Amino acid sequence: MTAALAALSLTAADTSRAGFPASKGRLLILSEDFAFAVPSLVRDNGDLVPVGLPLGIHGSAAVSPDGTRIAMVDTVPLFPGLTVPALLTGSLLGDAGEQLSVGTVTGRPSWSPDGTKIAYAGKRSGSWDIYVIATTEGAVPVDLTASSAAADTEPRWSPNGTKIAFDSDRSGNVDVYTMNSDGSGVTNLTGNAARDTLGDWSPDSKQLVFSSTRSGNGDLYVTGANGTSTTRLTSDSGADTHPAWSPDGSTIAYSNDADGDNEVYEVAPNGAGARKLTDNVHEDLVQDWQPLRDTAPPRIHALKSTGRRGRQPRFRFTISEESRIASVQVEYSYRTKNGGSSGFAVQTFEDLHAGHVYTLAFPGGPSRAPAAFRFCLTATDPSVNEGKRSCAWFRFLPKKKRR
Repeated sequence: MTAALAALSLTAADTSRAGFPASKGRLLILSEDFAFAVPSLVRDNGDLVPVGLPLGIHGSAAVSPDGTRIAMVDTVPLFPGLTVPALLTGSLLGDAGEQLSVGTVTGRPSWSPDGTKIAYAGKRSGSWDIYVIATTEGAVPVDLTASSAAADTEPRWSPNGTKIAFDSDRSGNVDVYTMNSDGSGVTNLTGNAARDTLGDWSPDSKQLVFSSTRSGNGDLYVTGANGTSTTRLTSDSGADTHPAWSPDGSTIAYSNDADGDNEVYEVAPNGAGARKLTDNVHEDLVQDWQPLRDTAPPRIHALKSTGRRGRQPRFRFTISEESRIASVQVEYSYRTKNGGSSGFAVQTFEDLHAGHVYTLAFPGGPSRAPAAFRFCLTATDPSVNEGKRSCAWFRFLPKKKRR
């Protein structure tokens, strides 16, 4: 049975900064910069934008191939009836989530390249196995590693769709394995006495990056899809973990805990140019990259609006967005001789048409506001492209004269 979950709407940008060229896509990290661990996209200007639910520091997240949806392993029981850990899916806009009926899960989920299925590690049969479930309602999970009594975790679907890589301790220690997408042809790629844990596939499906303790602390290595030509990428202090390959193949993001908490770094696939992207006192764990299929932001235009005191104010606007879906945020603030007030609200609009006038109702409404105050609107599309801010005036109409 699936359960619909109301999502927490988080819209404020964090002041922490990271940076990388936008052409690589957007990096998804699990960050505690918002006082709890939440999936956050890193915009090209370095701002962190929360896009999912609070998952807990042991949670995880992955972005769909079209760059508009998110799969999450939640470890925080915020909602009634939610037994954690749980596998959830939802929009990057953060409007709603759906719990998939898969039982106990662990690690990070992985989308199939066509976005119709999700691979994950589950424990329905007594041991951790790799399962695949379709994203359609009522789908039944398929156990791909049922023949193994080992702990099989952390699946990663190859970009070409033919293979699924995963971690397993079936050899006596943890190694990186691959199998065909139907569960056949299981192959140990790393076969080392050290602990080798999976990171990610290269975009061309010819290589994998993984973390290994074979050099001591835990460094990153790259190996061919058949386990040959393994090379070491990093030699940092601390442990290098959670590597994720950028969609254009030019860089690998990862986390390192040398300064006492995990920070985000990146390095070229040949090991050159390693640099630090975040620097704070919070945990920042790399999760995935968002493929940017759509880079055009919505265009919103705030319109002069009026209303009567004591009634819910409605802010008018026009909007143009190719996907015809957008999250619209309204903000207002004003000053009076007795102080001031401010507020914001968010609403998602669907089936949008250019030129049509829409209204966003503000719950409750401003109290003791002046006769006129300024409001501003910002629109965000399903790919989390944010349009330019547009502002207008809201004026209260005079009281109707009694006859």
